[in-house]
Amino acid sequence: MEPELSAPAAGPTPAPAGLSARKVWLFRLVSLACACAAAAIALEWFLQFRQTRISRSDALEPGLIQYDAALGWRLQPNWRGEHRHGDFSVRYATHRLGFRGDTAFPQRDPGRPLTAIVGDSFTFGFGVNDDATFVHLLDAAAPGGAAFANLAVPGYGTDQQLLLIEREVVQIMPSRILLVVYVGNDLLDNLRASPLQVRSPKPYFVWQDGDLRLRNSPVPPPPAPPAESLASAILGPDESAWPWRIRLEQKSEIFRVLSQSAGGHAFPPELAARRLKPAVELFGRLLDRIRQSAEKRHIELAVAVLAGRSHALHPNTLSGRYQEYFRQEVLRLAKQSDLPTVDLAGHLRTQAAAAKTPLYYLNDGHLTPAGHRVVAEFLARSLPR
Repeated sequence: MEPELSAPAAGPTPAPAGLSARKVWLFRLVSLACACAAAAIALEWFLQFRQTRISRSDALEPGLIQYDAALGWRLQPNWRGEHRHGDFSVRYATHRLGFRGDTAFPQRDPGRPLTAIVGDSFTFGFGVNDDATFVHLLDAAAPGGAAFANLAVPGYGTDQQLLLIEREVVQIMPSRILLVVYVGNDLLDNLRASPLQVRSPKPYFVWQDGDLRLRNSPVPPPPAPPAESLASAILGPDESAWPWRIRLEQKSEIFRVLSQSAGGHAFPPELAARRLKPAVELFGRLLDRIRQSAEKRHIELAVAVLAGRSHALHPNTLSGRYQEYFRQEVLRLAKQSDLPTVDLAGHLRTQAAAAKTPLYYLNDGHLTPAGHRVVAEFLARSLPR
């Protein structure tokens, strides 16, 4: 008897081959898009979390900064403490006059010609120990017995530096004052009753009836109202008028990193004239008054121009471009007044890209010990003796 042949089991009718392939590819594309979107969301969350963690890592022991009704704030005399950040862990000290006291000043030899260096946190030396600031390095290696004193106060703009010079710096009768202008925010802060990056009130000047008039003095105690963003200070308060790339950079860390890598922000001259020219004009008047105060006491005045990390490493970004505009204007105004000038910003730009050790901290943005060494060496070569 021959074996029976079983009939094939019934099943669904297969779809046409072309339609099935299209569905498979569509499914794969949708799955890939969903996976990319999930990865982008996760990466954005990670980058924002990282930025928050870095900002929260910034911890300075209390007591260094104290309220001052004339200047807004100043440094506490005879203070010692630690400053921790994700990028560094360092210690600061001030002497009895309330400035960074890493040298023998104020118990100095009166026979040594003294250069008083005035500036903000870059000159003070945020992020480096007392013996690593460019002022200390200059003083330790000064030729001919010259002395250098660090009279910088973190957060000060040119207006507060002017008041500090007239109230205290000229009283110690230095041979020279070196004004270190940080173009990252000094000129912008001069226009405001509180700095862009510090929630503390300050005095400021306005030009009225052919003279500088002091405002917001005496200074009210802190805190100040929240300040506008740097982008708003440069481009104006109306965000809808900003370039689309800038708007996206403010909202997305991923896009900010990609946009920074691509570079190429436009910075038309009419924007600089409209938004930045008032800051330049006010700075010129403040600088002229500082020059007059120094001349009355036969003190030489010199100007050094310093810029931030974006100016050195990302010159085509919005930050790099507006700092370059300010750099050129400050140098022009100083030379117009026949003041000796040192272009630290230009020198750091040429040195930073090829440096084996970073000259700026990646997250904090201040100068590293290597950056301070580069500044000290360039000042030693460039300052008139």
